[in-house]
Amino acid sequence: MGHLDPRTFVGETASDLKNEIDVIEKFCKFGKCSYFKMPARERVDFVLYRGHHRYVVAIAEIKCRYDHNFWDWGDIICSLHKKAHCVMYAEAIGVPAFLISKHNDGIFYCDMRDPFWECRIIKDPRNRDSSDETPCVSWSGKSVKQLFVTEHVSSS
Repeated sequence: MGHLDPRTFVGETASDLKNEIDVIEKFCKFGKCSYFKMPARERVDFVLYRGHHRYVVAIAEIKCRYDHNFWDWGDIICSLHKKAHCVMYAEAIGVPAFLISKHNDGIFYCDMRDPFWECRIIKDPRNRDSSDETPCVSWSGKSVKQLFVTEHVSSS
């Protein structure tokens, strides 16, 4: 079993974070809520909340898929490890655990508490080291919804 070399593993980059924030802001506009970015040690990307007292209403994991069209495959995927952490947090407080996946052709989401389509071992094509091969779960069909957010266009 491989391990990540801490001298070479960069983790989330500034560009990754910018892309995730862009996606979560669109999702929060749709869900009429705000977001809190969780520290990396929590293994959960975001907690969504509403109101002055910041009542938690959902857990969210963001995936930004580059050079990938959702409609070519029809599913969204995350590691079993991420699903387990997100669902554990969500079930502890009785809220949804959203997987929000950005693709070239849109933003798609599902509640990770819903039954998944399959679980299989997938190898990251970047092939950085043996830790890039991991069990992943995927959702497809009616459990996946497309996010439609209208952008406000100012009429000048």
